[in-house]
Amino acid sequence: MKRITMSLMAFLLFFSTLLVGCNSNDVTNDAKKVEVSAPGDFPIVEEKITLKVLAAQRAFVEDFETNEFTKWLEEKTNIHLEWEVVPEGEEAKQKLNLSLASGDHPDIYLNMPISAEQIELYGQQGVFLPLNELIDKYGTETKKMFEEHPIVKERSVANDGNIYSFPDVNECFHCTYSGKMWINQTWLDTLGLDMPETTEDYYNALKAFKTQDPNGNGKADEVPLAGTPNGWNSDFVPFLMNSFIFTKSIGGGPKYIYLNDGKIDVAFNKPEWREGLEYIHKLYKDGLIAEQSFTQDLNQLKSIADGEGALGSSAGGTPLVFTNLPTENYKNFAGLAPLKGPKGEQNANMLNDGGVLPGKLVISSSTKYAEAAVRLADAFYNEEIMMKALFGDEGKEWREAKEGEVSVTGEQAEYFVSKKGEEMQNKHWNQAAPHFRTNEWRDRFAMGEAGSDPMENIDYILYKATEKYVPYTQEDKVVPPLVLNEEQSSEILDVQKSIQDLVDEMTIRFITGDADIDKEWDGFVQSLENMNLNRYVEIMQEAYDSKYSK
Repeated sequence: MKRITMSLMAFLLFFSTLLVGCNSNDVTNDAKKVEVSAPGDFPIVEEKITLKVLAAQRAFVEDFETNEFTKWLEEKTNIHLEWEVVPEGEEAKQKLNLSLASGDHPDIYLNMPISAEQIELYGQQGVFLPLNELIDKYGTETKKMFEEHPIVKERSVANDGNIYSFPDVNECFHCTYSGKMWINQTWLDTLGLDMPETTEDYYNALKAFKTQDPNGNGKADEVPLAGTPNGWNSDFVPFLMNSFIFTKSIGGGPKYIYLNDGKIDVAFNKPEWREGLEYIHKLYKDGLIAEQSFTQDLNQLKSIADGEGALGSSAGGTPLVFTNLPTENYKNFAGLAPLKGPKGEQNANMLNDGGVLPGKLVISSSTKYAEAAVRLADAFYNEEIMMKALFGDEGKEWREAKEGEVSVTGEQAEYFVSKKGEEMQNKHWNQAAPHFRTNEWRDRFAMGEAGSDPMENIDYILYKATEKYVPYTQEDKVVPPLVLNEEQSSEILDVQKSIQDLVDEMTIRFITGDADIDKEWDGFVQSLENMNLNRYVEIMQEAYDSKYSK
């Protein structure tokens, strides 16, 4: 099925190239000159215009067309939005690909799954509007964002030097270090154990969980460690491997690559990787890892955490990955800092994108209202508009914080959001638009009413757990997002998949003992070389050099 999908993608890309070659014009050829107000002033246009928007649906948004924020925005800007909304996920990808290939482009693509490679390809082909000069002229909020947070501009510029999209910036502190491990603090306290600091400490804690009845029911039913490959960073292998070698597994791009003295390298063919596998195999062999960890789904993992025996440790961006919220079992778990390995290695797994997601809003070159569309996109970074787009009306869905309502940092908060639950509503867009949310901005929100117990608040739990990871950041080893050109993508596609599939398969086999690491390690490394691993690394190095070594 994947091969069929990739073949379809290749055809669509080829087809779109033909269409663009025949039909694309400079944006000014067919542009309708409409006077826009001065940058930052509203309404954007005096005479109402209509912009067609192709958008992916957001969870818990009832109807974009009748949404209260939509109506408010149209009145403020004098721009009417004509919506075509498609479900998120695969349907949105298919609709996007058909739109790009057919030449039937809306004025604006909003919240669509536009990849960095597509931005690069369709920008250079003239499908997407180059924004550099328009941002210089009209992008009041965008330029302010670029000045305050230079990494946003760096991540937004394509290899040809143009900007083709308005990015979403969500510098979420706990998301940046979402490759976390959690341990049952209640069990540690019951058994009188300290928080593990080394891989040996962790082994001993899991062994105690298995043998010393921390749940007190007189049964040997505790599960020391379990995971799943299907949750948000719920695979515990990368966390444990980071005690032996820097192991990147979150964020965009290939897993397990890193910068080695400024050069792209891979972790999975190194002796240190083997040592990490041997350690995890020991955990498995001694019955400390649930056998189903490499095959079960999230519901099965949650049934362990919320079951009678319960769970001692698991990985995830939050303990809500592996526990059900109504049980409140997440409160039993504390964040486990990166463990020190036998040779002193101790690394935090962190995102490589700085919280910047290009492609959140893209304007097509076929629009007749380029200036107005840019003014509209730029407006989403304005704080007043952003607050309404995210939360709804001041005084209803959010308000100014009262004295004593503090943020996760312990400082007096500025805002209090009263309705944050997952419920259907028609008041705001629920993160469908591009926004500028830095860590500093997020820290301005109260985590609860004055006097509330912070340990009852999941945001506080995540903040305190994440603080443990910051000292072990290895930014000089983190590979920033790489964007491959069409030729590189074509060459690397099958090679990358074959390599990653083999690494994933043999990682599990070595851990479970299905493959004898003493006998089969050399063959595994040789197989990687036979798959053209060197060329795979060369291509990624070329992509890195083209963007970051100028």
